[in-house]
Amino acid sequence: MPITDVERVVFLAYFISHVPATALIDSQVVLPSRLVPKFAKSALAWHIRQNNDVLMSTQPRWLVSLVTCELVFQFPFFFYAISALRRRDEGARGWLIAYGAHTATTMAPILQFIHDSAKLTARERWSLMGIYAPYLIVPLWIAMRALGSGPLFASKTKTKGQ
Repeated sequence: MPITDVERVVFLAYFISHVPATALIDSQVVLPSRLVPKFAKSALAWHIRQNNDVLMSTQPRWLVSLVTCELVFQFPFFFYAISALRRRDEGARGWLIAYGAHTATTMAPILQFIHDSAKLTARERWSLMGIYAPYLIVPLWIAMRALGSGPLFASKTKTKGQ
């Protein structure tokens, strides 16, 4: 079954929202502080305080490697994915599968770290899981939908007068 128009909009929103999140928040794990805008530093500091995000406050070495991959491989892909989804590009199937599988795999240690952290209350743990889980769920959804056979996208709906 092809990706529906509603799914396509959800996937577009995911990738569009991921561009500033990666550029302004996630990138702080690897970029020198002097390259990060002050408002982005403040936003991350607020998030860490508000949610007791032990992952972003401690930034373990393995997170640095995952975020480096996000910046080098995923970030450029966001722009391709936005374009491919807008154009309903049937050639995007393999790229969407690879992205979804890669991203879902990188989320496993992140969610495990949050789950296992002794520094979090149950409420904080569930709150952080709620913040991070969409970055597992949506990529898996994208990969699963792209794995199907037949056309990748539903036919473009014609509007009156076309």
